[in-house]
Amino acid sequence: MRVYPWQLDLTEVRSKKNGSTQFVVPDPERPEKSVRLGYGGMIGTGRHFWVRTVQSGQVTAAWFAGDPRYLGVVATPGPRHLVLVAQREATDSRMSPRKRGVSPEARARARAAGARVGGD
Repeated sequence: MRVYPWQLDLTEVRSKKNGSTQFVVPDPERPEKSVRLGYGGMIGTGRHFWVRTVQSGQVTAAWFAGDPRYLGVVATPGPRHLVLVAQREATDSRMSPRKRGVSPEARARARAAGARVGGD
C-alpha cells in the first residue's frame, strides 16, 4: 500500500461455481481490459469473509491497491476485511515471472511491492 494507491469501488467481485471468489480489476496500462485475481476454493477458505459475503451477494465491489497483473490487496470498509491476492507467477519461484505486456515502470513498482518480476 506504500507503492500503490487505493482504487475505490473499481474492483468487481464475483462468486465462481467452485465456491471461490474472483476479483476483476482494470488493467492499469489498458483500462479497457481487465485482469482477474482469485481467492478461495482451497481447504480452509470456505468460511472466510470474502467467500461468505460474495456468495450471499452482500459484496459486489471492493477497493484495490496494487497491480492486478502481479499482486495487490483487496478490501471493503470494516475491520479484518483485507486480503492479499496475487497472480501465481508473481509469488511462485517454480514459474517464470511475468515480463511481457508490462512497462518497465510497472515492473519496477511491482518489484518494489514484493512481486517476482521478469527481466527489463
